[in-house]
Amino acid sequence: MSIRTNDVDEARAISEQVFYANSMVVFDRAAFDFRLTSVQVGPVTVGMIRNGTDVHFDCYERGTAYQLDLGVAGSATGRCGDQRATIGNGMAAISNPEGRSVFDHWTPDCVLLGVKIDRAFMEHQLRVLTGEPSREPLRFRMAVPTRATEHQPWLSLVRALASLLPSSTDDAMVDALGGVPEALVTALLATVPNSHSERIERAAERSEPAAVRRAAKAMREQPERSWTPQQLAALSGVGVRALQAGFQRTYDRGISRFLRELRLDQVRAELLRGERLVSDVAADYGFNHLGRFSAYYAERFGEQPRATRRRAQPIGSAARLS
Repeated sequence: MSIRTNDVDEARAISEQVFYANSMVVFDRAAFDFRLTSVQVGPVTVGMIRNGTDVHFDCYERGTAYQLDLGVAGSATGRCGDQRATIGNGMAAISNPEGRSVFDHWTPDCVLLGVKIDRAFMEHQLRVLTGEPSREPLRFRMAVPTRATEHQPWLSLVRALASLLPSSTDDAMVDALGGVPEALVTALLATVPNSHSERIERAAERSEPAAVRRAAKAMREQPERSWTPQQLAALSGVGVRALQAGFQRTYDRGISRFLRELRLDQVRAELLRGERLVSDVAADYGFNHLGRFSAYYAERFGEQPRATRRRAQPIGSAARLS
């Protein structure tokens, strides 16, 4: 869906259709220039929204979804329940389903990328991660620093979803990213402080042997490094055979494939920024044979790397989320 209007009632109705019931107060109707582009990928809806002027949005209590909001340009302030956050300038916000949600100030140049995540899907993924049902509601800390290293994996996934917006009616592209919502929600649960963070961490420690955890952490921190199984085994304090078996049991893949997929994810994130050539980015992550690289990339993402690069957002759009 893509719409542009200066009619406040129409803008309110469309934003309600895509996101939530709301009341909208526009402080300068002459400057009001509402634009919304959105796409749905399974349990996740992504929308780019701008107003052209300061607007007060009251979304009441969302109830059925979690909302992740990131700044593309300008800034906005909001609150959910007893938490407040500024969106933009390296900060994002997650609003919980419970608690009244209000955006009470937008700069005139503000552009937000909103990610609506179905509550039942989020809670299901929490059960998957912890291995048990939750007795207490899942609540996130609202303010999220997007430049922190630990948040880069899910931010890359948001960029991948945002890349669909210019061609949101392309079903093949939407289908190609069908696995992204699960990966996004898992990464959010694992890295953004929430009311179940300790349970999630304990479950991860139970399911991931210490040696495997140390090796995986080293590869995640430096995916571009030319790691060998021998180096990783030495770092982890076990033999190569034991480490390979541990990766197979934990991740259902060997060390080489695990590292290759980490690198492919990083390559995709860089291609979506639209700033460099495919061959240069691939070489940075150790893919020196472009034919094999393209085959691996297509197997993981359902498209050729050059197709991702062509879809890259221009400067100042969602690819520049920070």
